[in-house]
Amino acid sequence: EHWSIVKATVGLIKNLALTPTIIPYLSEQNAVRKLIELLSSIDRERVKSNEESGRYQQQWDALIDMIIGALINLARDPSCRSMMNEMNTSAILVRVS
Repeated sequence: EHWSIVKATVGLIKNLALTPTIIPYLSEQNAVRKLIELLSSIDRERVKSNEESGRYQQQWDALIDMIIGALINLARDPSCRSMMNEMNTSAILVRVS
């Protein structure tokens, strides 16, 4: 429903994560967990929608790319990497790619 807000927020996190000194603050706010949960949610909706119409496919693909970019930036921090490992992020990334 709120694609533009979600997309802008993910883009902001992605850009903020380019600065290593900001990553701990993003981590404190559970940015990694929220991004992975959003990615999982998109994956579930995409599967459900593929069965119906697939009309949101382009929006989901763009958002998935942004989330992956943000996670790549955040993965430079060891604490974020460990959280990604704990949440089995690689399995989700394989599914969405």
